[in-house]
This record gives sequence, structure tokens and C-alpha cells, in this order.
Amino acid sequence: MKHKADGLQRNWTLLVFVVLSMLVQISIGQEDKVEVFSSTYWMLVGPALIFPIFSIRQTLIGLLTSRACLLLIFGAVAGAWHLLHADIRAASQLMLLVWVTAWVAGSRTRIFISDLVKLYIGLILIGIAIGIYTDMNVWGFFPGATREDYGVWRVSFFPNIANTGMLSLFMLLVLTKDRITIVKHPIALAICLYFLIFSFVRTAQIAALLYFFMRFWYALGNYSNKREYYFWSAIIAAITVLALIALSPFLLDSAQHFPIVSRLFLRGEEGLTTEEIFEQAYRPWLWWQHFSLFSSSPGLMGLGSFEFGEVVDQSLSFEHVDMGSESLPTRLLASYGLPVVFFLAFITVGLRRRAYFADRWACACFPAIILLMMSWGSIFHPTNAFFVLFFALLLYGSEGFPEKYPPSID
Repeated sequence: MKHKADGLQRNWTLLVFVVLSMLVQISIGQEDKVEVFSSTYWMLVGPALIFPIFSIRQTLIGLLTSRACLLLIFGAVAGAWHLLHADIRAASQLMLLVWVTAWVAGSRTRIFISDLVKLYIGLILIGIAIGIYTDMNVWGFFPGATREDYGVWRVSFFPNIANTGMLSLFMLLVLTKDRITIVKHPIALAICLYFLIFSFVRTAQIAALLYFFMRFWYALGNYSNKREYYFWSAIIAAITVLALIALSPFLLDSAQHFPIVSRLFLRGEEGLTTEEIFEQAYRPWLWWQHFSLFSSSPGLMGLGSFEFGEVVDQSLSFEHVDMGSESLPTRLLASYGLPVVFFLAFITVGLRRRAYFADRWACACFPAIILLMMSWGSIFHPTNAFFVLFFALLLYGSEGFPEKYPPSID
């Protein structure tokens, strides 16, 4: 269902999905877990299953076009393999991922930035009410107000601080899309910067720095072949930052005495051993575990559904032993094996298309989003609004997030 305004189309189905998902998430506390088949579970899964039906033509287009056929191949090959091995859970999770991704890919996404600003401010007001009238949110709204055992200087309007950091990062990205957007929403931009900085969600902060670096790099000058330059620079930047993270325990070991390094990357701690830094970093170890699971799987087709804590040979600490969902690409590789190449190709083709249209904002966002996928993959669950928002940005870039004015040439 779409509504025309100023020559652009607002996709109401996608917007309502995002709103509903955010409202459910703001009702989930920091330590709460969503139980399978609980009411909260169905409030998240239900819209992901049903809403694409309202745009069934667009969803099918998202599977059958020349670009999206990569997504169809991924779902068909990996799904058939795990169905043949009677892994219904793996097949159903895969179908949900493909179903929602196809919906976003085929929907000609249009979510007005002004609508996102209203949603962001509305969620902050709801968060304030939750903080005043309930004890659900352990975080404060101002530095120094948070419970000491949670980090007294951290702030959050979501009961789960990761959601505050990630949504504030996304708002930072869309509110700096071009000069007109910055001028139009200065208060919202200041608010999202405040929550991004003082939530101290390190992955979101590093992603923001990476994004600003790419914007600065693209602004340095004109290039004879912008399309190729934007594409390859975004790919190289994403690979480089992931390589640095993989080597981070060794790099941080020699730089931890610098206060800014300790604050941003080591939770304010100093004098740590390499092993202790490795435990804090966690992601390089996790990536290796996922790759090891993939390489040991039958036919390199992945293990399907599994409990991470039951299949790894070692763990860094008890808090990590039952997790493993923090990296989407490597988790998919461990679960579905070689067909994941088609999913990654689908994402890469999306970047190629943005580069073809010289959409340097979208290309600047690409490395930051890949970093999020590899470091905080749990937000990329297909029932999550963040999945829709970040994938819409990957696939449609500036076209997907217009204001109610003609797009500017930036």
C-alpha cells in the first residue's frame, strides 16, 4: 500500500512494520530474552510473515528479477539441502530471511526522513515515560544517572542500550545524507549524536567514524570514473576495517595506555594482557569459530540449526558460550555453507547499483553497515526493523530515504 506525495511514493507497509517492530523492542528489557512462541515472539515474527503478503507482487519481483535471482538461488539451494536432511528449523529460518529480504528488495522502498525523525522523537518520549513510570530501563538519560553496575556514564532511551546506539547511528546516517537534510533537522541530528556518543555502543561509534571517513574521502576531489571508484573504495574500506578488527587484540595491546583507545575499545580498562583483550574483542574469535564450523560441515553446506555453545571447541568466557549470533555473514556461512556466496553477491550487486548511480552517500554507508553485520549481526534478524532499514539503505541508498523535496545533487 503506497501513498503518493510530492512525486515520491511512501511505502506504508514498510513504515508500519518498522514502527511496530520498534514499539515491541522498546518494551524488552536489557536482560530479557524473547521466548519462542511467546506473545512477544509472535509480535515480532507475525509482521515479518504477513506484511510481505500485502506487497506480494513486489515480493515476487524481489525474487525473480535478474539481480534478485541471486537471493532466490541462495534460498532454493540451501533450503533444499537442509529439507533433505530433515532440518526444518534451519529451512524455516532461511525462508524467513529470504522472504523479508525479497520484500525489501522488490518494494521500491520509500521511507521519508521526516517520518523517521518523528518515529525517533516518539520513541525517545516513550522511553522517558518508561523510565519514569517503570523500573524496566536501568539506564539513565543523562551521564551519571545510570546504575553503577551498568556503567554510570552510559545513557539510553531503549531498555536495551544496543537499540539506542544502533538507531542513533542509523539516524546519523540518514540525517547527514546531504546538506539540505542537515539544515532541515539540526535538533534531531544533535539528539542522535548525543545518544550515539553517550550510549558508548562501541560498534555503532566505530561505524560512525568509518562512515565520516568515507564521506571525507569522497569529498577530496573529482574522479575520472566515479562509478568504479565508489564501488571499489567501499569494498576495500570494508575489507580493511574487518582485517584490522581481526588483528585488533595485537594492535590494542600496544596502544591501550592511550586514554581514548582505552575508553573506546577497552571499556576504560588498562594493563590488560593480550588474552584479556582478545576476550573483550570477541569477534575475531567468533569469526574463526564460524569458519571452522563451516569447513567441517558435510559437503561444505553448513551445519543447519545448531546451538553455538554445544558445537564450539572452546569459549572465552561463560557469557559468550551460548551466543554466536553477533556476526550475520559468518553465522550464515556456518549454518548454510557455500550457497551463502549468492547472498553476499546479492549485497555486492546492490552496492554496484548504487555506485552506478554515483550515490556516494550509500557507498559511504556500505563499509559501516558491513561492519555492523560482522560485529552486531543480531540486529539483522529479519523480524527486526533494523534489518529492513539497513537493507533498504544498501539496496536503494538515497532513493530509499527521500525528503519531501527533489533530491539534491551532492
